[in-house]
Amino acid sequence: MRLPVGIAAVVPAAETMRHCAPRQPTKRIVFAVVSTVVLALGAAAGRLGGEGHARQRARPPIVWQQPDVALELTPGESDDVLATFTARRRLKKLAVRAAPELAPYVVVDSGRLGKKVKRGEAVTLTLRVSIAPDAVAGERKGSIALIKVGRRGTGKPLADPMSLRVVVQGWEHFDNQRAGYSVDVPPGHTVVTASYSLGGQNIEELTVAQPDQLDAAIRISTATLAAPLTSLDELRVDDPLGTERARIPLVLGAHDALRIDSDGEDGAFVEFIMLAEGRLFTVNGPESRSAVSERIARSLTVTKE
Repeated sequence: MRLPVGIAAVVPAAETMRHCAPRQPTKRIVFAVVSTVVLALGAAAGRLGGEGHARQRARPPIVWQQPDVALELTPGESDDVLATFTARRRLKKLAVRAAPELAPYVVVDSGRLGKKVKRGEAVTLTLRVSIAPDAVAGERKGSIALIKVGRRGTGKPLADPMSLRVVVQGWEHFDNQRAGYSVDVPPGHTVVTASYSLGGQNIEELTVAQPDQLDAAIRISTATLAAPLTSLDELRVDDPLGTERARIPLVLGAHDALRIDSDGEDGAFVEFIMLAEGRLFTVNGPESRSAVSERIARSLTVTKE
């Protein structure tokens, strides 16, 4: 059966629409979906990779073994703090920087930092903390930072700094009524008085010591002279306990004084001899505590003759 020319022309067109037209959009849709999935996976991988790199960058190259350290000292005392850090990667050209609040009190032995530090190696630094004899009681707090030295000088800290808190305890006033004088003594020290006779003279002695450090005791002795002295230049010191190394005239408070450095069987010691109100006062202690002994000597006040 032959169809009219108009209808015959329409049918092939319809067939073409039925078989061909739907296929092209389907390919485009499939391609679009696949592209979207690939882009989404790429973005996710990028985010994960970025987060991984960020975490790697945020990880500090060192770890302090003890990030917070507290220390109690009295004026005139010194002590060492051991600060240990572990390197997470190979490091070189390092330096230590103390915060301005701590700089007057802390000296760092950083000789070990002149060498390369291997990954996983633990390095211990010695921080020498010293308090001046005339320091005011209170708290000093700051940070100790490990930094890398570059061509342009020092850079930022390699990690969060170590925190160091130094508490300076105040001294206590002690009135030795029996001996007729008063002195300032460090906190946490016990005070023991004693009287004895030596060479026909009555000696009043005051011993200042920490309960667990009797070998570092400081002794204040006083005696009334049979023949008054007008100057310490007239004084001849015979000390069978040690060999004199140095004799330095000085003034402690309102009193003329001598500092005598000697070596004895128990180690080096320092003696401060003062002439006050016709009486002779001696402050004697180990050389390691000479600053404390001097502070005690400076505070001495005669309350009765």
